[in-house]
Amino acid sequence: MYIILCVLFIICERCYGNEDVIEIPEITTEPTAMISRASGLKITLHCKWPRIQRSVTHQLVYAYENATLNSSTGNDLTYTLKSSCRNSGRYVCTSVGLLVEASEDRRLDFLITDCNPRMCSDSEYIKTISASTGSQVALTYCVIASKADVTVPQLRAFRILGLRQSSLQGKMNFTFTPLSGISYELTVNICNVTVEDYGEVNLEIISSQRSLRFLLQLLPTGALSQYFNYTKKDQLLSCRSSWYPCVVVISKGHSGQILNSVNNTILKNEMVLLNVTLPLATCGDMGIYKCIITDFRGVNVVKEIFVDPDECSPRLCEHQEDYQNITLKLSSSAGLKVCIMGRIDSRQQNVTVSVFRNKIPFSRFITELVRTNEFYHYVKIQISDIQAADSGQYNVDVIANTFNISTIFNIFVERPPVLCNNTHNDITINVKHGQYVNVAFCVHTSGSVDKVKLNRKPMTISETPQLNSTEHVNLNRTSQDTLLLQIHLPRVRSQMTWSYIVSIITKLGHTFLYRFYLNITGNLTLCEGEAKSKTVKVRLGSTAVVHFCVTTDLDLGSHIGINNLAYAINRFNGARDKIGVTSHRKDNSDTTDHYLQMYIQNVTEDDIVQYVIRIKPTVSIDLTVIVDLRESDDAYPKGCSDRQPRMYTLADIGEAVTVDLCVVKMWREGNDVIHHINILNANKPTLNVNITNFTRKLDNNTISDTLHVIQTHFWNITSQNFARYDVSIEFANNVTWRGVFYIVNRK
Repeated sequence: MYIILCVLFIICERCYGNEDVIEIPEITTEPTAMISRASGLKITLHCKWPRIQRSVTHQLVYAYENATLNSSTGNDLTYTLKSSCRNSGRYVCTSVGLLVEASEDRRLDFLITDCNPRMCSDSEYIKTISASTGSQVALTYCVIASKADVTVPQLRAFRILGLRQSSLQGKMNFTFTPLSGISYELTVNICNVTVEDYGEVNLEIISSQRSLRFLLQLLPTGALSQYFNYTKKDQLLSCRSSWYPCVVVISKGHSGQILNSVNNTILKNEMVLLNVTLPLATCGDMGIYKCIITDFRGVNVVKEIFVDPDECSPRLCEHQEDYQNITLKLSSSAGLKVCIMGRIDSRQQNVTVSVFRNKIPFSRFITELVRTNEFYHYVKIQISDIQAADSGQYNVDVIANTFNISTIFNIFVERPPVLCNNTHNDITINVKHGQYVNVAFCVHTSGSVDKVKLNRKPMTISETPQLNSTEHVNLNRTSQDTLLLQIHLPRVRSQMTWSYIVSIITKLGHTFLYRFYLNITGNLTLCEGEAKSKTVKVRLGSTAVVHFCVTTDLDLGSHIGINNLAYAINRFNGARDKIGVTSHRKDNSDTTDHYLQMYIQNVTEDDIVQYVIRIKPTVSIDLTVIVDLRESDDAYPKGCSDRQPRMYTLADIGEAVTVDLCVVKMWREGNDVIHHINILNANKPTLNVNITNFTRKLDNNTISDTLHVIQTHFWNITSQNFARYDVSIEFANNVTWRGVFYIVNRK
């Protein structure tokens, strides 16, 4: 026989990291291992087989849930358990596969001794059972517990809400039957089930030290006897219900008027009888009556009966008005109904339905008498392709041998809303910053307005104007087909939307659009003493900062234009952009002073231009800033390239050579004039020097960089010309540029 060895190790983790291993040899009976949760021990389950076998998988399974904890195709398998209450239960070593040899599974029952009892499976904590009233019910559970937990325990039953005692408490008993060393079968017996036991009940097994709580949902079943009757002789309505009804109510038909009621939640009578007497019942009492029974589950059961006290002639239903106003959409189709109650036998009576307009038969409407049951009938009136001319009053007559019923319909045909003659669309409204806006316009419509939207957002509709309030619309119907609307907006701000679309939507779905525009005006000027044009002088590589101040009663907005580009205000923190604007403000009584500064970081030659700053909330103002270079070391003359002021020229003896010196200079006109040029070789002047100046102007015409090209000509190179030459150029402002060039023998 193929033998499975199941070995159990108990590992005690000590503070020095050493482990004591207690080995239990092969188990041939049903072993039980017990430890306490407080000990902190771990259990390692060890399954071992004599040899490896092909196509066979060994498994370690938690039996109560049939859950595989670990598997292997080898001959050795382990699994470690912590001392957790959920780990109490039965563990099985088993083998699966086509080639499994005959063997017996080995089991281990494992119990944490200081835990509450628990169900063998989580699915047993909640059970639902149906039982007929008066019967006895037995429920069984599998419970993992110690012997002490099942010795002289108690059973308690209580409702979830309020923990009140359940009706089951006095008619339950229970027993525990051992299944293994750690598991027991719990049997709970419930006697004489009643409807009062319906619902969710908590059951709790309580021992001397611990408890086990689980949930039972009991659904009693049985014959429910309910009836509703009218005795014509006694003019008595009677409603009767068995099976412990909670509430019984008798009401009148469509109106819902309560005639009598009884609450049985306190008395808890198994049978309830409720009566209503109709004294001196007349044809006015004819109609449907209802008995509404709320059973012990909270479910409503409705019984209806038709009462005809004196075999009255048919008449309009109690909810049917004899005069109705109806609004219909132009070009639509509609169906109208007239409800008639009473007995109508069309086989014995010639029933005709006629429609009149101004006492003249109107044949465009299609009529039909429809019977829904013995007592209720409907006259259906079908109207197609409704036109404006169909507006008016209509009489509907239902005539038979024994009765004549009439009702009136007043039909309004709703046309699409149109603008009144004296009202214009797409208007522009001039409004000052800070003022409230009230826009009034008139539309012709007979329809009822369902919604008004402003730029697709629903508006609050009020019956009376609310001055100086939030955004809302006031509706005033001046005539049957004329509606006056007043749109109220809060205080105007310059950043508000300037274009608005009002959408008027009727309950029949017609939509009308009205547009208006706001031209927000205000004042925007320079602060007192502020210049409209400024010049700032900076050094190359530094930051240019220009301060200016404007005062306005408008919101300045979030951006300022600089040379047709938008720059945000107050957005710069830490690292700044190349060009930006910052601001702070001072609030006055009517206006606000805005102190702004424009800056240009790391000024280069490309930044030496004129800047136009445009401030435009709704009106605009332009400021001019001229960035100029300071006449400092940064603006001294410089060589045109990296080769200057020191450069080399190769030449042969007898050759004619021209040496070009290039100097660029940034000053105001007048200061860039060259007074003296000296080119010396061993302190001796050099002849045949030709000077050429090239001048290039920038856009502002006030700052120039002047390009000077100095040409030195050697007509016939001799050996004495192979030397160093010192160059000095003196300008009109006494600034001198110095450089060096060499003539070098090519050979």
